[in-house]
Amino acid sequence: VRWLQEEGLNLDVCSGGELTTALDAGMPAERIAFHGNNKTVAEIERAVEAGVGRIVLDSFQEIVRVAHIARSHGVRQRVQIRVTVGVEAHTHE
Repeated sequence: VRWLQEEGLNLDVCSGGELTTALDAGMPAERIAFHGNNKTVAEIERAVEAGVGRIVLDSFQEIVRVAHIARSHGVRQRVQIRVTVGVEAHTHE
């Protein structure tokens, strides 16, 4: 993580544990994208409170959840939207 920070790169994390590790290692929150399907309310709150650069939205329910949490913290959270087109590539066969 420190190498990424030194090189000016961004970081993608997919759990509350990874988010904590990245922040504890000194990664600037605004350079972190929080990704992962099944993010808990507590994990989303932690990400919003920390000021992560983006939260990747994986479902319609998550749009509502993140909007509510961000609003309750008085912030406008930046997001990315993950689109699944429903095409099966059969890459794991």
